[in-house]
Amino acid sequence: MELIQSIPLSIKFILNTYPKVLPVYMVYVQLILKREKATISVKMTATLDEWDLENGFYKANKQFNLVRNNKLREIKENLLNIYFQNKKSGLPVSVQQIKKNYKGDDVMTNDILFVDYFKDHIAELKQRKSEYQEGTIAHYVKTQTHLHRFLKLNGWMNIKLNELSRKLLERFEHYLLTTPNEQTGRAMNGNTATTYIRKIKASVNDAIRKDLIQVNPFAGFRIKTFRQVNKVFLTMDDLETLKKHDLAGNLSLQRVKDVFLFACYTGLRHSDMTQLRESMIKKDSEGLYWISLTQQKTGDVVDLPMLDYAVEMYLKYEPYRKANSGKAMPVLTNQKVNSALKVISMLTGINKQLSFHCARHTFATTTLEQGVDIKTVSALLGHNSIKSTEIYARLTRKRKGDVIKQLNQMNSSGSN
Repeated sequence: MELIQSIPLSIKFILNTYPKVLPVYMVYVQLILKREKATISVKMTATLDEWDLENGFYKANKQFNLVRNNKLREIKENLLNIYFQNKKSGLPVSVQQIKKNYKGDDVMTNDILFVDYFKDHIAELKQRKSEYQEGTIAHYVKTQTHLHRFLKLNGWMNIKLNELSRKLLERFEHYLLTTPNEQTGRAMNGNTATTYIRKIKASVNDAIRKDLIQVNPFAGFRIKTFRQVNKVFLTMDDLETLKKHDLAGNLSLQRVKDVFLFACYTGLRHSDMTQLRESMIKKDSEGLYWISLTQQKTGDVVDLPMLDYAVEMYLKYEPYRKANSGKAMPVLTNQKVNSALKVISMLTGINKQLSFHCARHTFATTTLEQGVDIKTVSALLGHNSIKSTEIYARLTRKRKGDVIKQLNQMNSSGSN
């Protein structure tokens, strides 16, 4: 059982002294959970002289008060048991629901709003940190954002968990695939929409396991599969162009460029770049620099050797590290970096839709192009499975050309 000190439910006994001054006051128990309050009468009274305002109990100066304090402790224990029972059953835990249970009202799963259930589902996943990384939780939160917009648009915020249907899910999918993004003016791609639908399905499966719903609304719902989106990456020529361009002398853009190039030569994700500290980078006895960190996405510890150009970028920011508590590189938020990369793309003439994650694709593709075997590339990227790396293993234009050149040389040698 959880430690009482660690639970988010506050239980305190109070006197209702406002607004009148009376000789005797009613005693209430006040519940606070997730910034919501509820009060319940415990059907006991107290005068100001016999009540300990600081501790919320009767003053222990009379035998009768000791008996009454024991009664208050029983009430508190009862409320805690109700809290734990609700949490264990998977029901949304709220002060109003605890109040209903305490007063003898039955818990009605039919009354659970889907938005409340999904919110509590996310809160539960956040507590299971060993199973769900920050990136996964972020996807759930984004799903919640899109879900709320969809339900509000249609006036369905009060839809109950047991009222979910295949038709509603299909309409939500259609909404995701057709609603333009405010920033880009385009609807999300099919793979992103599928990610959000899968998060809804996972929450529904959990509700079924907890016996909160009996009928699966996903029965007969086919989650669409879409073609793998081509990964945008920089070629070796693109990298050289980017390295040499001064970006019109703009120091802010130059910083973004350096951080981006560092990621191109290490394969690090933005989440890992953000947490990277000087203490995580060490030089070995042979002069090789190594990055040792725990990946934010997978939670796995990785040791990655650094290419010379990555080391060059790292050493360039020694003064920055001293002024910023050892933070390895000046990494902006993902959104700000991506906005800057659009400008950099235009200035350099690299006609590609750049984002920070393109750096990871670039590292994977260029190392494979240079003949590094896929198992090694997989290890350098910190992948758990080689299947995650295989998406980069398609033949690029350069690689195709190199193969044909080799075949031409072999054919030419054979004919002599």
